[in-house]
Amino acid sequence: MKTFIVALVALSLVIMITGALPVDQDEI
Repeated sequence: MKTFIVALVALSLVIMITGALPVDQDEI
């Protein structure tokens, strides 16, 4: 299930990005 691992990595990256940048900005 590599797709599951990729999804987890993508989720973690999104969480890190949204945690570092304001969520109000659409340009991410």
